[in-house]
Amino acid sequence: MKNKNAFIESILQEIELRKDELGSDKVNTIYFGGGTPTVLEIKEINRVINSVFKNFKTIENPKYFQFCTPKFNGIMQLEKQREEFILAYLNFLY
Repeated sequence: MKNKNAFIESILQEIELRKDELGSDKVNTIYFGGGTPTVLEIKEINRVINSVFKNFKTIENPKYFQFCTPKFNGIMQLEKQREEFILAYLNFLY
């Protein structure tokens, strides 16, 4: 992706700009879909997830969904992403 860093920064800015919109409501699901999981590495996805936790109130263990196409990601890459996400999430919690 030609402008991936600009894309990530735009997502992070959007999260920051919308942090007050939920008021006292809590985020219970974090969803990645469309082409995002296909073009981002797990460390980049984790930057976005950490920004959600930083800017919004969340339930204790929010659900995380990642919709992507194995045709583009490959099964081994999906398994690696899943493992890396779990480790990053545990590091965030503890």
